[in-house]
Amino acid sequence: MVKGLGLPDLTRHGLRPTGATWMAYAGIQLHVLQDILGHASVETTRGYLHPDDRHLASAAGPANALLARSAKTSPTRSRAPRSL
Repeated sequence: MVKGLGLPDLTRHGLRPTGATWMAYAGIQLHVLQDILGHASVETTRGYLHPDDRHLASAAGPANALLARSAKTSPTRSRAPRSL
């Protein structure tokens, strides 16, 4: 199946971190993931999870809106550099 996708270097073991991360995002508790993955240590399981940066993506929208409003309401002016 992997070769059919054109990903000959992808292995079943390479998919484990992605699957574990998806399960964590779905709300499966870490100790349950530990059992599913067969890890003796919860730290090993934690190492399989991709960093959760979803909060960064959700913050980008409001931040962009704020910057867009600020750019429309603030006149452009040149500032002299501040000395330290």
